[in-house]
Amino acid sequence: MKQINLLLGTVITCALLVSVQAQTQFTNGLVAYYPFNGNANDASGNGNNGTVTSAALAADRFGNPNSAYAFDGVSSLITVPDSPSLRVTNDITVTCWLSFSQTNFGGAGVRFVGKGGDCGRNYGLWLDQGAYWMFQQFAPEGGCVGCQENTAGTTPVVAALGKWYQMVGVRSGSVSRLYVDGVLVRERSPTCSASTYSGNEPLIIGAPGYSNPQQNLHLMQGGLDDIRIYNRAFSSNEVAQLYAIESGPRVDLIKAVKPSFSNLSVGVNYQLQLSGNFNTWTNEGSPFSATNASMVYPKYFDVENWSQLFFRVKVVP
Repeated sequence: MKQINLLLGTVITCALLVSVQAQTQFTNGLVAYYPFNGNANDASGNGNNGTVTSAALAADRFGNPNSAYAFDGVSSLITVPDSPSLRVTNDITVTCWLSFSQTNFGGAGVRFVGKGGDCGRNYGLWLDQGAYWMFQQFAPEGGCVGCQENTAGTTPVVAALGKWYQMVGVRSGSVSRLYVDGVLVRERSPTCSASTYSGNEPLIIGAPGYSNPQQNLHLMQGGLDDIRIYNRAFSSNEVAQLYAIESGPRVDLIKAVKPSFSNLSVGVNYQLQLSGNFNTWTNEGSPFSATNASMVYPKYFDVENWSQLFFRVKVVP
């Protein structure tokens, strides 16, 4: 009985696998949401609309025009008046997307979004000392000399110009967590009571807020988008889910092959077999009868995780 071996060649046919996350509505506990779709209005329904100063509408991370704001690092900011809904005092989640048009802040702190002054702290997302991702939490008035609460990364940020990053800060009871691009950067247990301070300062986007001349602060220079504030704490699964949704649809390539046969004998029955080691062979599908000397097998094989994969056809009764 004649046996024909067909070994996998060097030509690989790529198949497209489109992974599209179904978008869910993260509305539970949402007190402010700024998608920046042509303006700085609050899309949460709570009326926390922003006033734009010198910031310009720009393309977002997907290239959509007028769907993010660009900040010049000189005078650009967005101001949101204080409201009871923004005075979050216990569990909280703050999220935003950001990109840098320059990354040399000379050790200056950069706040992307936050409520409260630099010392009378409330909450916000920062690049601390121009080098570390940081989630600013609740602290009492006069926090510069009293109890301050920050959850900051321990590794300096090497940010790429023009690349978009997602930051998420979460305060859950006695634990605070900081995430970047859906990955936990740091977790710690704060010492300040979560409900000690809920000042009436405005929410500031792209600027430090009420600056203390003694502090080294810098205005945002780059892009901001999709800012969300919740009066509840996200779970790690929710953080990952939001990142998957907000990072958009993705197209991946998987390595796949589709066997073809030649020099078959018309009317003869053949069985396709597979092996990962060239020693043990496994039947693939049912035997088929050759209708032409050359044929194409009607199935692709995913070989992404195979170090090697061998095919052969065997004549069967």
